[in-house]
Amino acid sequence: MKPSEKKVIDGLELRDKFAKELENKGVSVDKLYESATWKPASTDEIDQKALVVGVLATENEDVRSLRELTFTALRHGSLWHARLASGIFRRRHFLLLLSGLWLMCKTTI
Repeated sequence: MKPSEKKVIDGLELRDKFAKELENKGVSVDKLYESATWKPASTDEIDQKALVVGVLATENEDVRSLRELTFTALRHGSLWHARLASGIFRRRHFLLLLSGLWLMCKTTI
């Protein structure tokens, strides 16, 4: 088993663990996307699935670009928030980031 396949299997086990915890708390996880419920039968199936999922699975490149830009901005925003909480950045830097995100969302394509 390749290291990348082990990571996928570990991630799927973690996902299933979280799903069980949610079900134990009364949260229904029945109506989820296929990407949230997929379970490979073998490591070969992981390789086959890798060919049809991912960033390029979205055909419309405008939607794909906007999705990736938003995800990247949120990821970096959470990093900035963590640094703000630890005192590395000042509040004005974080407010500048939030205003940039707001402008990005306000602007129409």
